Amino acid sequence: MDAARRLRLAWFVVRTRLSRGLVALTLVMVAYGLVSAAYLYMGHVTLPPADVRAYRVMAIVYSAVLLFLSSMQGGMAVLKSDRD
Repeated sequence: MDAARRLRLAWFVVRTRLSRGLVALTLVMVAYGLVSAAYLYMGHVTLPPADVRAYRVMAIVYSAVLLFLSSMQGGMAVLKSDRD
């Protein structure tokens, strides 16, 4: 199977099994993560020790939200396939 067929198959699975809202939400979360990581990396941000704690908490909360959303994807995919 060549790369074009694999890409078309992956696009078909995404289009038929996931709702558009879920795909849009996932893309927004991924874009936000990439932009915020690039900003922190490229800006060479040095944080004072008092602010580090807040950013650690934000990183933990961000990771928890991503894990929660990724676990919901399976359930929403099943719900969408049941509606069809």
